[in-house]
Amino acid sequence: MMKLKRYDTRKHVYQEHVDLSFCFGLNALLSVSEQEQSNDILRSATITEVYSREDIQDFDTTQLLRVPKGHYVEISFNLWIPYDLPGAPCADEEYLEIRDGSDRFGNLLGVFCGREIYVTLRSSGRNMWLRFSPHCRYLLSSAYFEGKALKATVATYLGRVMKTQFVLLNHVSPLWCPALGGPAPRIVWRRNGVVVQNSTSVRLQINVTEEERNTKYSCGVDDYLKRKIISLVVEKCPQPCQCKVLEGNMRGLVSANCEGKQLKSIPKKISRATANLELVGVDAPTAPSAGPVPTCQYIDPEDQVKRSFMFDPVPANELWR
Repeated sequence: MMKLKRYDTRKHVYQEHVDLSFCFGLNALLSVSEQEQSNDILRSATITEVYSREDIQDFDTTQLLRVPKGHYVEISFNLWIPYDLPGAPCADEEYLEIRDGSDRFGNLLGVFCGREIYVTLRSSGRNMWLRFSPHCRYLLSSAYFEGKALKATVATYLGRVMKTQFVLLNHVSPLWCPALGGPAPRIVWRRNGVVVQNSTSVRLQINVTEEERNTKYSCGVDDYLKRKIISLVVEKCPQPCQCKVLEGNMRGLVSANCEGKQLKSIPKKISRATANLELVGVDAPTAPSAGPVPTCQYIDPEDQVKRSFMFDPVPANELWR
């Protein structure tokens, strides 16, 4: 028996057909009544499964996607901000958050920021919840979702997990394991070999102390047959500035606010994961121009953020590898 799949462009529907043509040869050996029964069976077996594809329209804050029971959600979209608009999306905490479930309490499947991002993501069940950050300027294009039968699996993939991840000392920092697969795989996090989290969440929150410098973390899927060892780079906030871990990215980016701290020069020991350095109003006589030093933003080429002449952090190819 052979299965054929056809995509109906008019109705955005995948139809899976069962090729039973070889059965028609049996009709010659059947009586009339038996032939009628056989034909009834063939007609009822024509369509075995239907996948409906629905477009996702632009929305302001949240959106719940739901498919029939026994299916999981597969979503695909292009997320973008017009290049003529100012700002740096990741540094400005403009992002899209996607959760595995029907509300904000579901496991985190991913957060996405940047000028233009292409995403395909899958849930573990019939619900997927989307939320834009406040004051977000993103637009969606080529956005749709569809229900996939739980038996229609997609192989797991850990190629996007960064082996080196930055964390901020004396802060709660995230570690990221953006595992892909369908349905969404369960991710097992280990700290020094001990399981500390087992869920579909791609994020593990840790309280960063000096002890973490010698701590070994790893994440794995498929009963831990596939795993990644993660090395931590523990960084400090430059004194007397105030720092925070930026939300809405899967890179551990940091913001340092030195505004009004009466600094005599630009801080030298700046975290290599710093995406935003606020220096407005700083007394910095070493600056090449008179007046207050403007805000300096590190910039990832992927995000099209402005690079400051006074701040040259680790190159992007080293930070994101």
